[in-house]
Amino acid sequence: MATPGTLCFVIQSVDPYRFDFLNIFALPTGFEFRQRYDQRWVDPSLRDGALAKLAGERVLVAFWDRATKRLVPVRFGQISEATPVGKVAYFRYDLGEFVRYAASPDARRAFLQQFNNDLHNHHGENKIDSTGALELCVFRLAVPLPESADATDLTQWGHALEEVASAECFASIEFLKIIGLREHNDAAASWASVADHSYKLKNNRTYQLRIMQFIPHANEALPPAPHDLDLHAFEDQIRVLRRRQRAVGKYDVLNFVFRTSGFLQGGETSVEIVPVEKEGDLSARNQPLHIPIRVAGPTPLAKLARLGVFAASLGVAIVPRLLGRSDTWITTVALVGLILSLVGVQQFLSVFEPFRTLRSGK
Repeated sequence: MATPGTLCFVIQSVDPYRFDFLNIFALPTGFEFRQRYDQRWVDPSLRDGALAKLAGERVLVAFWDRATKRLVPVRFGQISEATPVGKVAYFRYDLGEFVRYAASPDARRAFLQQFNNDLHNHHGENKIDSTGALELCVFRLAVPLPESADATDLTQWGHALEEVASAECFASIEFLKIIGLREHNDAAASWASVADHSYKLKNNRTYQLRIMQFIPHANEALPPAPHDLDLHAFEDQIRVLRRRQRAVGKYDVLNFVFRTSGFLQGGETSVEIVPVEKEGDLSARNQPLHIPIRVAGPTPLAKLARLGVFAASLGVAIVPRLLGRSDTWITTVALVGLILSLVGVQQFLSVFEPFRTLRSGK
């Protein structure tokens, strides 16, 4: 059981804030998200100057359904920034594990009933107003919480999602889940790691981004129509090889393919998953899923090797001329060496990648 005293961020079942859960359920552990509250929604003991002291604390993100007056704990995180901006309390936090729920719907209902009873008994000061809103959305929990589940556990992710998406406000809403990102056509490749709130990738590598699509509260009488999702990227940094995927039915697994390029010294970029039919719809439910990426630069050893090749190639190109010789093959070898030292072998070979991809049909 988690220790009481954990902070709680409540997201209520109103527009546009309820759609924050599209990101909270989609993003992997280690990615960053943000919450913002008018300070009237924050416990008085945590307002203004007290906010800055919250950085580093653990937080539980929970969903408050105004219709059923039920609080559903969803996901843990760790606060990285807590700042008062005028009358607004602004938080940034690293996403962590999901709350662990039982497989049985009856067991989950029993847990939530007990959890909400405990909240009522220990947080009597947190009133419900005439609209069904919980009056305090940032407060310290005085009740124990269930154990957490790894965010990569799709079964546990599904249990938590079912409890949130059963709310009427999420009827027919599509949720995405980033399963992972790894090198394309290599089943043995490990999933890319997350650091500094971004996926860590290498330059001039082809990657597959795997996304789970799920509509947990679909209209059974009117099945969802097939629809497309696109992968968007900065084309001078990311070469998208498989841009569009079609989601069919209530659930599907989508595989996008792209290649990193244009990062001779490493750098930061991002990709986005965008619903095609809804590109012109700027409502909160249809915002793109933003995925930050950090591409590693060459290692010190690789830099040293390229410097050596550059110096050797320059010598091969200059010395024969000083000796009165200018063989074409020597000049050609020197030129190739200079090019490879400046752009790298992988960057040079990447010029031929589109042709290889077209031939393979993948």
